[in-house]
Amino acid sequence: MTYPLSSARKIRAFFKKCIFGRNIFCPACRSHHVVAHQGGYRCKKCSLRFSLLSHTFLKGAKLDEAQIIRIVECFVAATPVNQAMRLTGLSEKAVRHWYALLRAQLPQNTTVLSGLVQVDELYMGGRKGRAIIAGKAVVPKHIAMYVCQRWKPTFQDFTSFFQTRIAPGSHVCTDGHPSYRIMPVIFPITHQRDNHGKFEFTHTSEIEGVFGTFRTFIRRMYHHISYKYLEEYCVEFEARFSHKEYFLSAEQFLLKTLRPMKSGQVLKRIAPP
Repeated sequence: MTYPLSSARKIRAFFKKCIFGRNIFCPACRSHHVVAHQGGYRCKKCSLRFSLLSHTFLKGAKLDEAQIIRIVECFVAATPVNQAMRLTGLSEKAVRHWYALLRAQLPQNTTVLSGLVQVDELYMGGRKGRAIIAGKAVVPKHIAMYVCQRWKPTFQDFTSFFQTRIAPGSHVCTDGHPSYRIMPVIFPITHQRDNHGKFEFTHTSEIEGVFGTFRTFIRRMYHHISYKYLEEYCVEFEARFSHKEYFLSAEQFLLKTLRPMKSGQVLKRIAPP
């Protein structure tokens, strides 16, 4: 891999641009009356002492600047954990820790599908696993995923998914699950069904393809699935479909996620792996 940020000085300048823009300001009071102080900064107005990364999700990072860029690049490129270990020199535990931290910076699942939408369920791991209800808008190619808290989705799960992720007036294509039949009565949508038992897949083929891609994504990047983190994986997978602007490059990812947080605001900190 090659990086345009070829030195620690250039990377720090890039971090400064992402966090503060053209001029340093105090994360607490937003004052620009800031002076250098003991390798960091001090606000002359409220006396807050802070460093370049102290009020960002990178606070406490034990990696140097080049390693941070490298692990972000691996995440953006969906590099498998084992390969990321070789590229960064980090342990498996450290790579998974950083991947989890970067996943936490992605936009949460808020995409509302409209128009022609295909909806289906995916069953992960049998009775000990979880079910996922997912939809895909044919145009544009956006997806929405809802993780059930049990291996078999309930009527309430279907209702929650349609209420939060399907726009009124949509034309929804599903399989023959009984819960779908009542949805057009509850919500202002039109409905069309495929009977998978009769090998009818014409109107749900695209969402079936999404499920296959999702399984491949999990096996390739993370090697196995942990149901503890299944919702996080779904957030990441959905973002890779619906928010592709985050995954153009490591620099683009940091430009969108590296922001100063006010003192007292909950930070997504880095704990030693």
